[in-house]
Amino acid sequence: MPTPDFDVLVIGAGYAGLSAATTLQAQGLSVALLEARDRVGGRTLELPVAGIPRLELGGQYFADVQERITQLVKDVGLQAVPAWSEGDSFLALGDRVARYQSTPARCLVEQLDFPAEVGAEIEATLGELNRLYPQVSGATPWACDDAEAWDAVTFETWIERRIASPTGREFFRFLTNQAYSTEPGQISLLQMLWFINTSHGLPPWATGGAQANRVAGGTQLVAQKLAERLGDSLHLNQTVQAIQQDEDSVRVQTQYREYSARTAIICLPPQLVAGLNYTPSLPSDLHRAFSAQQTGNTMKVQAVYARPFWRDNGWSGNGINWAGPQTFTYDNTLPDSDVGVLLGFLTARRATDMLRLPQEERKSAVLQAWADVFGPEALTPIDYIEKDWTADEFTRGGYGCHVPPGFWCELGPAFGGEAMPRFGRLCWAASDLAKDWNGYLEGALYAGEQAAAEAAALVAAVPRLEFQLS
Repeated sequence: MPTPDFDVLVIGAGYAGLSAATTLQAQGLSVALLEARDRVGGRTLELPVAGIPRLELGGQYFADVQERITQLVKDVGLQAVPAWSEGDSFLALGDRVARYQSTPARCLVEQLDFPAEVGAEIEATLGELNRLYPQVSGATPWACDDAEAWDAVTFETWIERRIASPTGREFFRFLTNQAYSTEPGQISLLQMLWFINTSHGLPPWATGGAQANRVAGGTQLVAQKLAERLGDSLHLNQTVQAIQQDEDSVRVQTQYREYSARTAIICLPPQLVAGLNYTPSLPSDLHRAFSAQQTGNTMKVQAVYARPFWRDNGWSGNGINWAGPQTFTYDNTLPDSDVGVLLGFLTARRATDMLRLPQEERKSAVLQAWADVFGPEALTPIDYIEKDWTADEFTRGGYGCHVPPGFWCELGPAFGGEAMPRFGRLCWAASDLAKDWNGYLEGALYAGEQAAAEAAALVAAVPRLEFQLS
C-alpha cells in the first residue's frame, strides 16, 4: 500500500478542528487541516462595520469557569474582557417594560405585578431542574435510572404538568428557544437535563447572572492565531466530496485533489455529517444518529449607533423580550469604544416567522422593539447587520443541535459514550458532540482535544487495525 501523505486529516477549521489539529501537531504528528471556506473560525466570524474594526457575528461569549477557552485566549496573546453589565436589565412583555437587577421571575412579580404564584411556580420548577440534572451524565445520558421516562416525555408536557400560568410556561419556552433555537415540544425532558448538565447548571440569565466574558479583538481572531501555528498544514477552499477508508488509511477527495492519511477527524456540524459520501457507508445506527440531529433557526442582528445612548438612562443594554422579534438583547459595544452596538438573537419560531419577511420589514420590527425599551433614538442606527446562520452553506443551523424525544435511549450509544463517535479510522468532533459545555466554544475545544487523543491512538496502531468496515 502507498504510504499516506499525513498522519491525520482534520476536516473543518472551526474551534474543534483547530483544537484537534494544533494538539496533534504539537505531538509531532503530520497534519493537514481542510476547510471549505476561505477563512478559519467556523461559527465565529468578525467583519468591519461602520468604523468598528471587528464586529462579532457568531459565537463570542465564554465564562471564567470555562478553562480551555480562558487559557487559550491568554496563550495566543489576547485579553478577556467582561461583557458590559452595568445598569438595569429589562424585561419587555408586550407594551409593558420593567427594569430589574435580580431575576426575571422576581421581576414579573415585583415590577410587573404578576401574582406571587407565578414567580413561585417558576422558581420551584427551576429548583426541580437543578435537582434532576446532576443525575444525567454528559457522556451517557441514556444510562440514568429515569432515562426512558424522561426521554419519552417532551419538555413542554413536563412543564405543563408543573405550571398552570401561561406566563410561567412562556418562561420555559423562552429557555428552550435560547438553549436549542427550538420549541419545548420538540425536545425531551432528558435532552434539557442533559444540556443543563453539560452547561454546568442553568443559564446565567435565568438565575440573575451575567453573560461573562468576550475577547478583545474577537473570537475569530483567536481562531486565526491558532491557524498561524499550523502554517502550510492549513488548506483553505477545500470542500470535501468523498471519504474512503480501509484497514490502513483514509482518503479524502476535495474538488481539487485527494489527500490521504492514517486517520481522519471530521469536525463539522452534525447536520452536515450524514450528507457526506462515505465508502464504506456509515453503520446504520451512526448514520441515523447524525441524521436525527436538528438545528433550529438562529439569526444574530446588530444595530450600530454613534454612541451607547441607552446607558445615559441607566440601562445596561441587556434584557429579555417575550413578545418582540428578538428574544435576548445585549450591549455589544466594544471596550473603550465610543460607538454603541445593540445585539439581538432571533431564535426558534420567532426567527422562522421573521425570516419570511422582507429584510426591511424585519429590520423595522427589530428596531421598534428596541425603541419600545430605550426610546426613539434606537430607530436610527448608523448601520444594521444580520447574520442568518441557517442560510450559511457550511453551517446550516443555529449554535447547537437538538434531537427528538426518544433519541437518547434508542441511538445515543452510537455517539460513543465516554469516547467521541468513531467508525474505523474516522473520528468526529464538534461543539455539538461535546460531552462537556455542549454547544459552546469551550465544548468545541474539549471535543477537538478528545478526538485528537483518539486519532493519535489510531495512528499508533501500526500497521493495521482489525475491525469490520461493513
